[in-house]
Amino acid sequence: MPEQKFRSFAIFGAMRSGSNLLERYINQFDGLKCHGELFNPAFIGWSGKKTYMGVKKPERDVAPDGLIDAILAKDAKNIPGFRIFRDHNSNAIDLFLADPSCAKIILTRNPVDSFVSLKIARKTDQWLIEDEKHRKIAQIFFDMREFEEYRKIRLAYSKRIASQLKESGQSFFGIRYDQLGDIDKINEIGRFIGAKKPLKTLKQSIKRQNPGPMADKIVNYSEVYQKLDLPAPVTGENLEPKFMPEKGTDLSRAYFCSSKSIIFAPIPSAPDGSVRKWLTKIDGVAPENDFGNAAFKDWQTSHKNPIIFTVLRHPVARAYDVFMRKIFRKNSGSFIAIREILETKFGVFLPAKGADFAKIGYDISAHRAAFKQFLAFIHHNLTQDTTLRTDGRWRGQSDLINGYITEFGQCMAVQEQDLNLVSTYISNRLNLAADVGKIEVANPDWPFDLHKIYDAEIETLARTAYGKDYQKFGFENWR
Repeated sequence: MPEQKFRSFAIFGAMRSGSNLLERYINQFDGLKCHGELFNPAFIGWSGKKTYMGVKKPERDVAPDGLIDAILAKDAKNIPGFRIFRDHNSNAIDLFLADPSCAKIILTRNPVDSFVSLKIARKTDQWLIEDEKHRKIAQIFFDMREFEEYRKIRLAYSKRIASQLKESGQSFFGIRYDQLGDIDKINEIGRFIGAKKPLKTLKQSIKRQNPGPMADKIVNYSEVYQKLDLPAPVTGENLEPKFMPEKGTDLSRAYFCSSKSIIFAPIPSAPDGSVRKWLTKIDGVAPENDFGNAAFKDWQTSHKNPIIFTVLRHPVARAYDVFMRKIFRKNSGSFIAIREILETKFGVFLPAKGADFAKIGYDISAHRAAFKQFLAFIHHNLTQDTTLRTDGRWRGQSDLINGYITEFGQCMAVQEQDLNLVSTYISNRLNLAADVGKIEVANPDWPFDLHKIYDAEIETLARTAYGKDYQKFGFENWR
């Protein structure tokens, strides 16, 4: 067996940097155990504790490494760790920065976000929530002088850490607040410290404390947003005044060919336009929809034994399609009001329209985390745990097809990757010309490709939301 590289680990963070959440993730690894703020001047580990593992606070203050030795003696099977901030025991900071057997995790967060979060926490006296119904909402006045002093102190502490690590030639692992939901990043931290097995999922019991746009948190936002390079205030002009019920019926959604006995029953957020384009080619005119009962009966009189079909899309790809088209984008066709609620109530971090992704720290990891939160929302929405409507674009495909079967008595379903089996079947059955071609589905031009963000947790979340679809249609893992 290779020799263990580290005997302990330290998370160098700050108040409101996400260290509580990172600690809980690390504690999900076998063989790793974070023990809280072991070197907080007011307590040991957690608020109110003056003794820990038999070591009293005065003893800890004199010999910080003695506390680690005591923890190792009590629990030798785990690598112990702790969270340490700028205002903690200065001797402990220097000691562990200089100790090559202590793995260093450097956790950072945008100073504006952490400053605002800190001010709100002090105002509400709420520092951690596990149940969203207990969240306290507050706004703060953003004092630029106070913020500049806060940023100067943070920068000095960061330089202290960087200087000491550079001088000693030690490695460290850096992670940003917006990367905390990235299971790949968390697994990299686990491997760095010494975990033997990666995590398959992240169990998140802590809720985001202050979700929503920054403009809702700062009373003088209009005065400071340009100085801080933040998104411009959002006006109410582009917000939907209310949630409109979904329009149409299973009959009116279907498309009917003019001369061919074909009915296409589309699934929202699955291949649609490409199929109708192909039907236009073989029929000579575009298929019609928005039929009522009378129009359908008229069509049936001249179209005997119709082919009725639909195209299924993998639940991961389908959820990503609606996420990108209706939630991520912020234009006249987007679900602006639902997006706002996802940001404020569900803690989904989404860039404002026209935002510079690099400036706001929105990268692949942030996008992956946002999509995972959307999948979690879908699950709650489909199980009626939210007050928002269930839109057809993310409604279960099995439910949608059941509606078509009720309407038409039958409906052939084919998965997207087998789409051209439909074109072959229709061509053969209707004796179409050999050059009718294939149904071509164009790849959308999105800033983040699904292949780049997909991971095992996304698959698990999709299976949780769409278990019935996976079971009924036999979907494998997306990749």
